[in-house]
Amino acid sequence: MLKHPERLAVAALAAQRLSELVLSKRHERRLTEMGAVEHAHDHHRLIVLLHACWLLSTLIEARRPRTLAVLPAFMFVTGQMLRYWSIVTLGTRWTTTIMVLPDVELVRSGPYRFSNHPNYAAVAVEIASFPLMFRAPRTAVAFSIANAALMRLRIGEENAALHTSAT
Repeated sequence: MLKHPERLAVAALAAQRLSELVLSKRHERRLTEMGAVEHAHDHHRLIVLLHACWLLSTLIEARRPRTLAVLPAFMFVTGQMLRYWSIVTLGTRWTTTIMVLPDVELVRSGPYRFSNHPNYAAVAVEIASFPLMFRAPRTAVAFSIANAALMRLRIGEENAALHTSAT
């Protein structure tokens, strides 16, 4: 058994998030070439900072689990599956910023049949469950609250941008 499984898990998740930022930049360039406009960029840095601090806080607070935290692990994997279903469904339209293509229909397939923002729901599940896998409840609660506040702002900005482009 690994002596510090939380270190490996945090490193893997950090690498995953960094690779997603690279993918997002690639998609942003393509969307810009297609005429997309970025909206409300101000809070993007806060989202990146929140994720970095969340991982660091998990690492600092983590305690070696006596047994596998099955429910948080299941929730985390479910969140990952929903998030990647969202990313795959959007394809090159997926970014970590708010990019709006004018006169293009919204995606209404995949998880977007059920929710306008499935990716944000998935991230909320991940932010709550990942620290709990390593007995870090304060991190789970604090960053869930911070994420909820930031997502309230983000979703409002995104909805306004999408509404503006639809009119």
